[in-house]
Parts: sequence; C-alpha cells; structure tokens
Amino acid sequence: DEDIPTHKAANVMVERKINKARKKRKIYYKL
Repeated sequence: DEDIPTHKAANVMVERKINKARKKRKIYYKL
C-alpha cells in the first residue's frame, strides 16, 4: 500500500513537467 502514494506523487511531478513543457511550447508558438 505504501507504493500507491509514491506513484501518485511521481505522477503529479510528471504532470507538472508536462504542463511546464506545454506552457513553453505555447510561448514559442506566440513568438
């Protein structure tokens, strides 16, 4: 059961990285 929270935390970090990448891409498109 202890693995589930760590997986959720890892998924959140991945989602944040993806969101940052998407924001950067949007900025590049605007430029």
